[in-house]
Amino acid sequence: MWGFIMLNRLNDSEFLLKRLVLPLAVLAVFSLIVSFFIIKQSYYITWKGLFLNLGVTSLGIIITLSYVNWILNEHENRKWKDVQISIHNRIKRYLIGTIITFRVSFGFDLNVYSSDFMEAFDLTDSYTDVSPEFCEEIINIGEDVLRPVISLHIKNMSQEEWFQFAKNIEVLQEEIVRIVDLFLVANKIEPNLFSDLLQIEDEIDAFIKFYYAIPNFYGVPDERIPNKEVLKYKSHIYDNMGKYIDNIISLTVGLLTKMD
Repeated sequence: MWGFIMLNRLNDSEFLLKRLVLPLAVLAVFSLIVSFFIIKQSYYITWKGLFLNLGVTSLGIIITLSYVNWILNEHENRKWKDVQISIHNRIKRYLIGTIITFRVSFGFDLNVYSSDFMEAFDLTDSYTDVSPEFCEEIINIGEDVLRPVISLHIKNMSQEEWFQFAKNIEVLQEEIVRIVDLFLVANKIEPNLFSDLLQIEDEIDAFIKFYYAIPNFYGVPDERIPNKEVLKYKSHIYDNMGKYIDNIISLTVGLLTKMD
């Protein structure tokens, strides 16, 4: 499935280069070399002219194809410029929403935003704003506020808080799957952005699977856990969950930084 999708995402210019330009270039070079090394014989002029014309013609075709391809790409880029901006903004809004989801889940209020930012920020734009200032603020919250407290926070969460936290992450998973599927169909997302989104999706998927493997373990007091054997691995299990959360935040912040 993924192999078929990625095959269909091959750039037209790459296809043109591999299937037309390179073979013609090889033919042109071969023909010109042969034309210069043909020894003098009865059919010397005929063969030399044939290979020389073949080489020059091939070079002409290459130049023509390259120019036409450049014109078509320029036209395509201009046509999709506004769509590309919308795609980037939608991805940014998702990344911002991801960090805000963790901020709220970790119990942080608006006081984590800098005072200068809050004075100039319009709260009514919080779900649509993708300005560099807002992105920078979100990046700082992810790096400086959320990541340092992951381990401490998840160890102090109750079972109910863990359940709601997992539900929040499931919403993020549904949204990123929808975004990836949408842009795959449109075929208008850059490979590097696509790769980063897939990494975030993988970490979210790993978190959810790890949580639902033993949902009655997280946030439950030790004395209420029926299987006492699992308590031996409690620290290791929480560390793994912390790594998944840290990876999600880190990758989200990293992609938002690239796009800012």
